[in-house]
Formats: sequence, C-alpha cells, structure tokens
Amino acid sequence: MMVGYLIANGLYTFKRYLLDKDFFSILDFLLFSFNLSFAVPIIIHTLNYFPFEKPVYIERKWIIIVPYTIGILNFVALSIVYLFFPTIMIINQAINLSVFVSIGLIAYKFVIFFIFKKKLPKERGNIFLPLKISLLILLASFVYSQISILYFGSPPLFITHLISYIFILLALVYTIGRYNLLDLNLRIRLNIRHSIIIGLWRIFLISILITFILLISTNQYEFPNIHLTKSGIEIIDKPLNPSLQSTYEKLTILILSAIAFFILWKLNKYVKNYLDKRYFKTRFDYRRAANELYDILTSNLSIKDLAIGLVNKLKQQFKLKSVGIIFFRKDEKVCGLEHYGFDDERFMEFCNLWGNDIINNIRSLDRGIRIDYLPQEMKSIFKDIGFRFLIPIKSKGEIIGSLLVGEKLSEESLNQEDIQFLTSIAGQMFIAIENAFLYEDLAIQDRIKHELEIARKIQLASLPNSIPNIEGLDISGISLPALEVGGDFYDFLNGKANEVTVIIGDVSGKGTSAALYMSKVQGIIRTLNEFDHTPKKLLEKTNHLMSKYLEKNFFISAMSAHISIESRSIVMARAGHSPLYYYNSEINSVEKITGKGMVLGLGKNELFDNFLEETRFQFRQGDIFLFITDGIVEARNQNDLEFGEDNLTSLLIDSKSLKASKIRDHIIKSVQDFSGDNNQFDDMTVVVVKVV
Repeated sequence: MMVGYLIANGLYTFKRYLLDKDFFSILDFLLFSFNLSFAVPIIIHTLNYFPFEKPVYIERKWIIIVPYTIGILNFVALSIVYLFFPTIMIINQAINLSVFVSIGLIAYKFVIFFIFKKKLPKERGNIFLPLKISLLILLASFVYSQISILYFGSPPLFITHLISYIFILLALVYTIGRYNLLDLNLRIRLNIRHSIIIGLWRIFLISILITFILLISTNQYEFPNIHLTKSGIEIIDKPLNPSLQSTYEKLTILILSAIAFFILWKLNKYVKNYLDKRYFKTRFDYRRAANELYDILTSNLSIKDLAIGLVNKLKQQFKLKSVGIIFFRKDEKVCGLEHYGFDDERFMEFCNLWGNDIINNIRSLDRGIRIDYLPQEMKSIFKDIGFRFLIPIKSKGEIIGSLLVGEKLSEESLNQEDIQFLTSIAGQMFIAIENAFLYEDLAIQDRIKHELEIARKIQLASLPNSIPNIEGLDISGISLPALEVGGDFYDFLNGKANEVTVIIGDVSGKGTSAALYMSKVQGIIRTLNEFDHTPKKLLEKTNHLMSKYLEKNFFISAMSAHISIESRSIVMARAGHSPLYYYNSEINSVEKITGKGMVLGLGKNELFDNFLEETRFQFRQGDIFLFITDGIVEARNQNDLEFGEDNLTSLLIDSKSLKASKIRDHIIKSVQDFSGDNNQFDDMTVVVVKVV
C-alpha cells in the first residue's frame, strides 16, 4: 500500500498539471487517491495486531470502522472531483484537504492510544517507540507538504514522502527483528545497524538541506538601494542595478545555506554522539585504560579480588559482551575464576572441562589469538559460550592464566590495536598474579592456624577438667593429638562416690574432621550416661545415634569400662578399640582383655548389638588398668619399627610401683624417646587406673 502510494505520488507530482483523460492518467490518479485515503487507516488497523494483539482495540469495532469510513469517503470525494471537476485548482484543494484528513487520522490514533493506555498490555521494553517515532515523522511529512504548498506555492519534494515511509518500513523491520516477532529472525548486528541509521540520518539531513536551498532559491528578494557616503549611509529610492540585485540574492542564498548547513552539521554531530553512545561506539582511551589497569595490578589483592577487578575494568573500558579470566597453578590447576556475560554454572563447567586444553593450546603462544586457530571442537565451544579471543598470561615460561575475551557490545570484533593492548596488559599481570598467590597462601595458612588453635582449645576444654576423687583408685589421663586437633578422646563419668565409668575412643583419621566427630560422640555418651546404662548398652545406644551422622569413610572405636570399688569388679565393653591392658598384681603379669565388638558406625544396629559382648572380672589392690589408643603401640622410630605391645607391657610392669600420673608420663616419654626425631604419626591417649 505504501509503495503504491509512493509510486502514485511520484508520478502524480510530475503529471498533476497534465490532466489528460487517457487510461493511464486516470489510473495514476485513482491509485494515488486510493493510497492517500487508505494508507493511514491500514497502518492504524495493523497496529491493533502488531507487534502483539491489543484486545482493548479489537473488541471496540468502532475504533477501526471510523478511519476506514473516512478513508472510503475521502477516496470517493477525490474520484468525483477528478472525474467531474477537472480543474487544477479544485483538484489541488481536494488533495490538500485529503492530506489534512490523513493528519487528522494520525492524531486520532494518538488520541485513542492515550484514552486506552492504562488498559493496554505492558510493553516489553520500548517496543512501540520506533513505531511511534515513524508515525510522527509521517505526520511531519504531511504537515511539511501543506506548508510547502500553502506558503511557498510549490509541491513537496518526492524524497520527503519517500523518507517518511522508509522510516515506517524500517520501524516495522526493526521491531520484528529486535523482539523476534512473527517467528522471523531479522536481527541485524549492532555495528551494521549503527552504520545504516547514521547513513539514513545523513541522507535525511542532506534532503532537508537541498529542500531548503531549493525553497530559498525560488523566492524573490527585495533589497534596499544602500549608498555609502563620507558622512554616513543613504537609502536611495531608485531600484538596485539588476546585476547588483542578482549578486545580493546569491550572497543571501549563500549565507542562509551556510547557516542551515552549520545548524544541520551541529544537529548531525549531536545525534551521532547519541547514536555512538547508544550503540557503544565511543572512542577508546588506551592511556587511561592502561593507568586504571595498572592501579589494579599494583594493589595487594587476593586471587578472587584481582580477577573481579580485572574483569570489571576490561568490561567497562572495552564495552565487552563477555570476558573471563582463569588462573592456573603449577601449569594445570584451575585456581581462580571470574567472568562477565553468562551464568556462573556455565563458566565453571567450561573451565573444568577445557582448562587443561586451554593450557596445551596456548603454551607456545606469545600473544593473543582468535579462536578460529583453535581445534574445531574447542572453537565451537568457545563460540557457543561467547568468546572470540584467547590471550595467554605467562611467568617464566609457565602458563599462569588466560584472558578470554568476547566481542564488543557494539558487536564489532577487537581490532589489532585492541589485541596488542590486551597482550601488553597480560604481560604485566604475572607479577600481580604471583603476589596474589602468595597473599592467598599466607591468608589461608593464617586462617587455618587460627581456626586450629580455636579448635584445639575447644577440644582440650571437652576433655576432663579434673580427675575424679574416688577412695581406693588412683586415676590419671592424657591425650596428645598428632596435629593441632585430633580424634582421640577419654572421659570419666562418675555417677557415685565409689564407682567410675572410664570412656576412651578414637575417631578414624586426624585433624579437624576427626575432632568434630570426637566432640559429637563425646556429647552423646555423656548424655546417655545419665540413664545409668551398662557399658554394653551405653555403646549400643551411642552406635544407634552416631550411625545417622557418620559419613561412610569414618568410623569410631571406643571402650566403656565401669569400675566399682564396692564390688571390687570391672565391667567393660569394647567396640573395636585397642584392648584393655590389665596388670594382675597377684601374678605380676599383664593380660590383654579383648572382648568382641565392632567399631561404631560401621554396620547395622542389629549386627552391632549382637556382636558386642560385655566382660566382667574381679580385681584386687595393686592391680592396674591401662587404657590406650593405637597411637601408642603404632608409634614408629627412624628405622620404621613400631613401639609395639611388648614394650608397653614391659613398661607397665616396670612402673607398677609408681603413681598413676607417673606411669602415664613414663609411657608417654618412652614412646617419644623411641620415635626420636620422627614426627608424631597418630594421636596418643593414655588413661591409667590403679587400685590402691
């Protein structure tokens, strides 16, 4: 419809004064009249469904009936005038009236919009903005046509109508492509779109300038006859010389044209700056960028902060769609990641899958490369995630990082100057990265040391603060973790004045994890002891609770022994723990008490209960009960020999006359002397109970 209007309007512009009543002249005018009458109603009708349906308009039939009715009346009126009143003046007046009708219909559309604005569906962004602007340009074109005819007496230039309708077509195409409407993918890359808009805008300005020059060149100018004298300026009634009049006219046209050119040049500059900013085409300042990046590189930052600072600054300076940075340790381990332009999970997956391949492919590079030079599989992955360039970061020949750079927001690729700049920056990063590695290592060590010190204090506080004072028993205990914290524990549960329950245990492993489980099982045992359970029942209940919390690769050995002075008996149950070493003073010998039992958390509750057995025997004055963890007998010397049970039993016999605390210290010192300079291999716990 609009193209037909352009053709008809163009033909009619050249033939409007040739009112031949031949077939083609009549067809030209009717085509022109039809398009002039129905172009705006059809546009209004289209906007009821585009870019999406608007039920508030569709349900009210009168909204579209009104413009079509006016269009029909307008077309009929123009046809009657042309066929029955074939004079140029009447036809021109009818056409001018039709243009005013079109202007009124456009205004009608805007009025309808403002009336029902609140009932319209919420827009996605500024989806209607291009269409609104194009309609305003069309309205301006109609107004310009009338001004041109009424005030200058000349018909409007064909190009003004052409531009107004081109804007409508471009607005439709842009809206369809920008919001993926009608299942069409018409998207044009931003840099191409920028060039097209700038080109059309300049054509529009040139057409305005040409139109203005043509308009002022057709006017007649009357200049006063000014004569300069010694005493002043005289205005003479006599007309100017024709040649001088012509010179003044040309000079006036030249000055007005220069003023118009200057105004349009300024307007073009303002619009171009706006479009450059809108399409991210601002000029890049390499010196400023280098200074800002240098400030980040010379700051004492952690790996994470360094990565965040570099990515944010590169994104901001280069106006990038996507950018990422990966740090490597020892040429292979991915240790620091930061990115912009996609979600965390996708980038982490990318780095984990392709980190080593990135190293292998950039090991021999001294500068950045396009991903087109990578192997096909890697190239496809890089393109899919949005990267276009790969820039290595090296230190002493080793790969310690890589910059991953996508295209700019303007959808332009990085030029050679950009790549050289990024390569130069990457060459300066290695010092900052190595400092960040060192800073992070020190921070981790300090944090671990601080946390372990706190954990050690907590663990020591959880061990018995005092030895129970029970007449007839001399008791002592100690626990020495191999690290700052360990998994060994012991406890004295003293419910009555003449009896005590000794608990000793060992959590598999060492360090913080073992200490956490140790604290948990110790708390459970203390709570269950309030119910006055036997040693066997106490371990069974503990296993039922701990099996819910223990991970599969952890288990706990434990022993519970109830010692009664009144009955001179000991009742014990052993859940996979080291045996109880019993010094029998009557025969001056050490026996190993090894009742059946499996470790806590290893098997099902029923299996644990059935396998665990309870042992009871009598004792006499001078007997000694030695509770240990396996760190005592498994301690090794420089020859990789174990301390062993034989040495332990000999020590116990040799120190039988000593107090419990002295026996404890003698065992610990002997083990340490045996180990020599070897580091303590395992946690060591000793509890001595001597009957006095």
